[in-house]
Amino acid sequence: MYRFSKEPLIVILGCTCTGKTKFSVHVSNYLKEKDFELEIIGADARQIYKDISIGTAKPTFLERSKIRHHMIDFLNPQENYNASLYAKNCLDVLSDIYKRNVLPVLVGGSGLYIQSLVEGIFDGPSSDESIRDKLTIEYEDQGSEFMHKKLEDIDPESASRIHPNDKRRLIRALEVYEISGESLSTFQNKEQIPRFSNPLYIGLSLPKEELNSKIEKRVRNMLSSGMVEESELLVEQSLQKSLIFEGLGFSEAFMLGKKEIGFETAVEKISILHRQYAKRQRTWFDKNPLINWYDISAYDENALIQELSSLIIKYIDKNEN
Repeated sequence: MYRFSKEPLIVILGCTCTGKTKFSVHVSNYLKEKDFELEIIGADARQIYKDISIGTAKPTFLERSKIRHHMIDFLNPQENYNASLYAKNCLDVLSDIYKRNVLPVLVGGSGLYIQSLVEGIFDGPSSDESIRDKLTIEYEDQGSEFMHKKLEDIDPESASRIHPNDKRRLIRALEVYEISGESLSTFQNKEQIPRFSNPLYIGLSLPKEELNSKIEKRVRNMLSSGMVEESELLVEQSLQKSLIFEGLGFSEAFMLGKKEIGFETAVEKISILHRQYAKRQRTWFDKNPLINWYDISAYDENALIQELSSLIIKYIDKNEN
């Protein structure tokens, strides 16, 4: 197994709509002018899929042309994926990056993916098909909210980060408890030897009201720029129950396209989903005391780019000595 305990790893994270993509590209280019070579590795559970770009807020082609990106746009939406596979694929990417003496910048908001890569995660005992089948039948009979409440009663930590409609992860969390008598979060929180001994965590944040305003603005732009068409593509491929369709508003975008709801209703419903997602992200990140948080509303854009770049340079210098 790869272990890069002495290698540098820069992690830029934060809730949805806090400028992670923009500032990671700006900072990477700023440092490039100072003779540092950087490449970005995506840490987003939805941006890994091809064709679905608007509704997942992928870096634009212009942003990707300015700095090389990895772990984005490499899977078909029909393919199954998880945090363990993500970590395995990332480690291969990192091995190549380090061989070329390039600095990797991990950028994204999927806390489980980031943790899986940096620390490694044991996801509990092997699956039991009979228990999984029983839980699947119960899910279909009782519904997602009932099953999510069931998980909340036995494992509130996992319930806080698993969306009620995320059937696969919800059933897995319940399955782990039935097999072992221990919660999934207990397994995931057990101490392991991290793959990276000294990563630099940079967190970007916004005050709640400003974040909510940005989320609504982004949602309006998504719905006007192609998210409806992306939702129709997913439905054409019978992917309504896939991970990518859950919790981001594709269902509502599809309803808008079919004129089952109006534009403002769609904006409101999808904005709520994104605000709920941001809350779950912040709950996850708040568990990590190593994150250096920056409220981007407190900085001029250029000043923040210089501040983050200075922090990274100090980290690199310290890492080399």
